[in-house]
Amino acid sequence: MNANPIMAKVDKLMALVDALETRLATALLAAALGELTNSPERHSSQQQKAA
Repeated sequence: MNANPIMAKVDKLMALVDALETRLATALLAAALGELTNSPERHSSQQQKAA
């Protein structure tokens, strides 16, 4: 770990950013897979409700 307190805080911040990036990518992938595996009948009925 760095002796400089500012660098230590930057390192912690970068670790948080990396963790958030991973969570965001996981959520995006889950949403994309959910959308792609949605049955056509269900998808079209959801579009009709929105219209």
